[in-house]
Amino acid sequence: MSKVDLNRLESITLRVILGVVQKIWEGDASFLGYLGEVFELLTGLKNESKRVGIFQKLFLYIFNVRELEPTEITSLLSHSRYNREYEDLAMTTAEKLRKEGKVEDAKNMLLNGASLEFVLKVTGFTEQELKDYGVI
Repeated sequence: MSKVDLNRLESITLRVILGVVQKIWEGDASFLGYLGEVFELLTGLKNESKRVGIFQKLFLYIFNVRELEPTEITSLLSHSRYNREYEDLAMTTAEKLRKEGKVEDAKNMLLNGASLEFVLKVTGFTEQELKDYGVI
């Protein structure tokens, strides 16, 4: 995929997705710099729901693959035309992934014999929350 010349692609969506996939493993400064370009490129999409959907998918991918803090992403977004809305989306996405990770941790701890009290203390969940997530 590294052979694709992103500047020759006409579709903004395709340029953004391929670019992030190509550059995700570059150093933090380089990757974050590229993300700034991506965010500006996405502001060119006229369809708001499509733009929000792409941002959300990008955030999910980035937070799953890279160990970036949401604040690193939101500081980039602060320079974008659509900053507040997408800063909130980045934070919500990161929080969702953290919660999913905590739910998975709770399941694994219980499967490995940890007491419910210990799991509640470590994860910060209530017993009702673990029931709601289908852990117990």
